[in-house]
Amino acid sequence: MCVGQLVARLEGEVMLSALARRVAKIEITGEPKRRFNNTLRGLDSLPVTITPA
Repeated sequence: MCVGQLVARLEGEVMLSALARRVAKIEITGEPKRRFNNTLRGLDSLPVTITPA
């Protein structure tokens, strides 16, 4: 495991915590599109609607 991976996880946690304090609701508004890759799992796109708090 590299240090960059730990930093990226921490950045993601901080960003999601800050977002959660500022929004009332996050809804998925469309079909998620998966990114197909043998080494990385993830999404190409995830349409959402964010309702402010």
